[in-house]
Amino acid sequence: MRSIALADAAAPEIVYIVDFEFRADLGERPHVWCMAVREEPSGREVTYWRDELLAMHRAPFDTGPDVAVVAYFASAEWGCFKELGWPMPAQPIDVFAEVRVGFNRYLPKDLRKPGAGDRWGLYDALARYGLETGESAHKAAMRKLASTATDTTWTAEDRQSLTRYCLEDVRYLAALWRALRRGIDWPQARLRGLYTVVVAAIEHSGIPIDGPLFRRMAERWEAVKGHYISELEELYGFAFHADGHFSHRRFLEWTAAQGIGWPLTATGAPELDDKTFRAMARAYPALRPFRETYSHILDLRMSSLPVGKDDRNRFLQSPFATATGRTMPKAAKNIWAQSRWIRGLVRPPKGFGIAVLDWKSQEYCIAAAESGDERMIAACRSKDPYRTFAYDARLVPAESEVSPQLRAQCKIVALGVTYGMTEHGAAVQLDIPLWRARDLIGRHKSTYRPCWRWLEDTLNGALLNELMATKFGWKWRPVPYCTAYRVDQPSARSIQNFHCQATGAEMLRAAAVLVWLAGIEIIHTMHDALMILAPLERLDEAVTQTRECMITAGRVITGFDLTVDVTRVRSPRRYMDKDGTLTWRRTMTILRELGRL
Repeated sequence: MRSIALADAAAPEIVYIVDFEFRADLGERPHVWCMAVREEPSGREVTYWRDELLAMHRAPFDTGPDVAVVAYFASAEWGCFKELGWPMPAQPIDVFAEVRVGFNRYLPKDLRKPGAGDRWGLYDALARYGLETGESAHKAAMRKLASTATDTTWTAEDRQSLTRYCLEDVRYLAALWRALRRGIDWPQARLRGLYTVVVAAIEHSGIPIDGPLFRRMAERWEAVKGHYISELEELYGFAFHADGHFSHRRFLEWTAAQGIGWPLTATGAPELDDKTFRAMARAYPALRPFRETYSHILDLRMSSLPVGKDDRNRFLQSPFATATGRTMPKAAKNIWAQSRWIRGLVRPPKGFGIAVLDWKSQEYCIAAAESGDERMIAACRSKDPYRTFAYDARLVPAESEVSPQLRAQCKIVALGVTYGMTEHGAAVQLDIPLWRARDLIGRHKSTYRPCWRWLEDTLNGALLNELMATKFGWKWRPVPYCTAYRVDQPSARSIQNFHCQATGAEMLRAAAVLVWLAGIEIIHTMHDALMILAPLERLDEAVTQTRECMITAGRVITGFDLTVDVTRVRSPRRYMDKDGTLTWRRTMTILRELGRL
């Protein structure tokens, strides 16, 4: 197993700054066009076109442990390395991640997306440092050229334009690198950079799915949705169809007739996100079947899932995309972020197996470790910290059995209090009386007093210092967002939840790097889990190694061993989430009725 000594990492004297231009078709691996590289501090620059790159067996510059290879949003560049069959850099650095951690601050929710104010492109990073930038229109034109061209459509002029643009970006990145390099925490930057190498490998692999079944489902998806809408119409006695599709207007007509004041968007359309549906279904229990059908079926856009010709679901992983440093791919592109039943499409190829390994109670264990609450740490070391909470808080006698309902209540409260859940929020989420929610939270507070003191100290310290940082150096500034027209402040919930979320992200990155160094293929990451792929004869060995890596990463961060749960799927079986089994079977029945199975 390869190893890494981050503590000994020092900033090298020689740095290679690299950028690729490529075409990225949905679900496919990058089709590389050109590369530009600049050596620092010499300033030597070289560009290469596709035919030259394909003839190389390794990068045309040193990628060993004595140099750093620098890129912006580096997983894209390492994905090109992977596609070209080149060895990965020993010291990769993602300038995007370092800019992000350097300027990471509170931003109102409506601005936390590209185009709304939360911009983190190369030109935006240059502007943050007061450096010269290129023209956005020219960048857009070059990106369009790269994304639409084919091997046979390039003219000499277009090739020259794209290569020149690629070199310009390298020069801009070099200026940005010189501005921020002295402030970089090198060991942590190297770990973050290594994680982007892992992300590139994940994007290269993709999640294997049952491609033939997916295509049949996609072809008939509108008809499948029509069946489900017809069932709703029969249940509720109202026509929700219009032109063969679910009608927002008719839905609002029905809710108005039922005396339900449905929340609306700024355009007057109904708010149909799952959070709104959950809240409305609690207030109006008759909506629960509607909510389940909508979130499981009607809100699913099968055609949006990017699936390559090799039947792999590939999408941009977006590492460091959130304020807490989490990897956050777009849900619409990620099969694992869809309704649980659709995960039945996930299927290992012949001769392979998939394993999903997740830390049990990760965020709760992080809160216990960060607060130093020995009783809570002991609970985390038990088989089930939520049942242990029930015993510690004397909700049941020590020798009694904890019912599934009580355990579920203890779990929601235990997790919720680490990010400021109130008694009113607990009552709504658990559908219990307010006095019962107040009692559960009060018992947690009296049982785990050091944790609650830590939560209070975290809030006060953040407001006083206006800076929060994790053990591995991920920073966030909970300062008010102020303009001439508005003032927004971070909530206590966001502040109290930062350490659990950001530390969980660091735990995942550390584990993923260790697993990758062990030579195990990772095909997806979730916020507290890894998904791996291995030949059937090596699956159990790979699971053992992955679990050891995850336990090691958890121990380094928390000081104790976290439990890691494992789910294995061996070819030719498919993954099946128990909460999605009924919907999967019903949908397969509809497809058979439609003659598509």
